[in-house]
Amino acid sequence: MSKPVPEEQLAAQHYVTVIMRLLVDQRGRLVHGEIIDLQSPTQRPFNGWRGLLHALHRLIAGTE
Repeated sequence: MSKPVPEEQLAAQHYVTVIMRLLVDQRGRLVHGEIIDLQSPTQRPFNGWRGLLHALHRLIAGTE
């Protein structure tokens, strides 16, 4: 069984809820898309997997 997380650690964390709209090709490869932050009007377009990770990182870094 896991140990309870201290309250001060929980207070320093929060959830970020996003929607991802993805365009994939016939072989299931990610072409491009956008990440939409539900807590703000932010939309982050991206191309490919690296672009997805970069866009997600930028969005999360902007919410801290």
